[in-house]
Amino acid sequence: MNALSSDTSTASRDHVQTYFGNGFSWLHTLRNAWIITRREVRDSFRDWRIVVPIFLLTLFFPTLANFTSRVFINYFDKQGADGKEFIEAFLPLMPMLVGFFPVSISLVIALETFVGEKERRSLEPLLST
Repeated sequence: MNALSSDTSTASRDHVQTYFGNGFSWLHTLRNAWIITRREVRDSFRDWRIVVPIFLLTLFFPTLANFTSRVFINYFDKQGADGKEFIEAFLPLMPMLVGFFPVSISLVIALETFVGEKERRSLEPLLST
């Protein structure tokens, strides 16, 4: 019984070692992934075609929402309606708008990367591998 359990633990240890390599190869892979990620982010934020839309999205939309809200509240007040009802109806939509900004930043980076690969004619070789 004891010999069977030692064989099982050796077999499972061998399986873990073959799955994870020599023990720390996953750490090496993760480190390489972080190096590539840092370089890509740095390169992305050097390009004005990425930075300008990101700043416009993060500055323009909140300003537009604030301006539009004030216009609607003033309109409701002129019509004799209560502007607080508009605020109560509009307020639950704010978390969705806040969640939109990280997605839009990722979308701008992805689109610019895709278009850049297409312009450099390096997209087809990447897709064929």
